[in-house]
Order: sequence, then structure tokens, then C-alpha cells
Amino acid sequence: MTKARTGRRPTTPRAALRGTANHSDGNDTERSFRSRRCHLCGDGTIARRDMRGVSLPHRDVPAVVLTESPKIPYCNQCGEMLLDAADAGALDAAVERDYRRQRQATLLDDLQAILESHQLRQCDIEVLFGVSSGYVSKLLRDEKAASPLLLRLVHLLRVAPQATVASIGEVAVLPPSARKLLGSSVRSA
Repeated sequence: MTKARTGRRPTTPRAALRGTANHSDGNDTERSFRSRRCHLCGDGTIARRDMRGVSLPHRDVPAVVLTESPKIPYCNQCGEMLLDAADAGALDAAVERDYRRQRQATLLDDLQAILESHQLRQCDIEVLFGVSSGYVSKLLRDEKAASPLLLRLVHLLRVAPQATVASIGEVAVLPPSARKLLGSSVRSA
């Protein structure tokens, strides 16, 4: 006995669709994503796009510019993202790498400017900020990552050297070369 054809396809539960073109089992690297109208703004389209050049806030930095290219579903108008666990992990990893790279570049620029323009030695900066001997050298060789606090202190020393050294001089002993930045207005310890 044969079944009569009705012209309709049988319905399949969503769980059975996993592994098809529009669903991922998490093992493939280039997963497909069906573009759709943005549920937030209604004007844009959410589609899987290259994130290179997009700025995202991360930790203490207001805008980390992505240099890598994770493909993430996001709206071309408002930036709304639809992330599953794999997309979130890939995006977090890319943002963290670029965050560290950009912070290190900022730190190196600031340290080089301080060392060149203010005639401070690495050991003077170490004494000034109360860090261990050789720490600045490790930062310059990219062997160590600076804390957010040290990054801010180094930047302050670059943009406002007299005020930074004077403020530190109120609570700590200043190295001789740092006292030279202030001229005769500060007593020697």
C-alpha cells in the first residue's frame, strides 16, 4: 500500500535542522547566518559582516579599533549584534588582543617621549612610580604588560610632567633628574 501525496512537505522539528545550511553545530569556522531585518532599529539588516575597523568599548578604553576580522552578525545601521557563544568568544578574543596591542603601543609611545624629551632615565621613572628595578626595561621590550594605573601615570608624566612630578614629590622621594624638571621650586629629600 502506498501513501498518497498531498503536495506539502512534512514539518520537521527545529532540533532536526541542526547541521543544515542555516544552523551550526559549532565545529565549522565559517558559519552561515540568514540575513534579517534589525529588530532594534527596523531600518538596517543584520548579517554576518567583517568587524575590521569597528570600534568597541573594552575595559578602561572607550574605543578599541578591531584590526582582526571576526565575522559577526550585526546591523549595518545601529550596530546591534546577535551573538551566540561561538561568536561571543571569537569577538571577545579579538577585542582583547587588539586592546592589549593598542595599550602597549600607547605605553611605548609615552615612555619613549618621556625618555627623550625630559632627559629621564629608566631607573628614574622606576623610582618615581615606585616599581621594581628593570620594570621599565621589560615594558619597553614588551616582556611585561603594564597595569591600567601605570599606563595612566606614564601618560600623565608625558602630558603634564611638572604637575605629575610635583604631586608625587608631595608623598615620595624624587630622583635627582625628576627634581630638575621642577627647577628650584622643590626641596630635595
